[in-house]
Amino acid sequence: MDWKEVGSAILDFAPTIGGALLGPPGAAMGVGIKALAGALGMSEDEITPEAALSRIQADPQVAADLKKADIAARVEIRKAELADVADARARDVAITKITGKRDINLYALAWLVVIGFFSTLTVLLLHAVPEGQDPILYVLLGALSSEFARVLAFFFGSSRGSKEKTNILADIQHYNKGR
Repeated sequence: MDWKEVGSAILDFAPTIGGALLGPPGAAMGVGIKALAGALGMSEDEITPEAALSRIQADPQVAADLKKADIAARVEIRKAELADVADARARDVAITKITGKRDINLYALAWLVVIGFFSTLTVLLLHAVPEGQDPILYVLLGALSSEFARVLAFFFGSSRGSKEKTNILADIQHYNKGR
């Protein structure tokens, strides 16, 4: 038995935790296991897929506890996503401070995602797609759509003003050091 079986069993009433357990091993799965352990009253060291599944099947109250834990897990995953964006912005500011110029790779990659997104949309809207190739284009469109949203969030998100403020403060510090 593995975590994917547990994820399938709880997907209906705890979609965030279930989805994290169904995905590839990584940070999201760790958050899912931690949330599951907390909802089941177990430590992360003692929880196993077998123990979790047997406890879920034995006690109907566990479903309610898992719903609460699912909400908390969703918040933790969102915090991790926001921290990732903040780290990327901090990296951009640090590189600008150190080198005195912006990292062109960041902008090149962002433009590549934007151009790819609109190119795929154009192909889908204006051209007949060969038989059997449309699922590939739809998968590509889905992947590019999520990355397009991340590019927009990075450059024009709600914390864009914060990024600009940080850059201005860095420029002021650099100017004051030179005096």
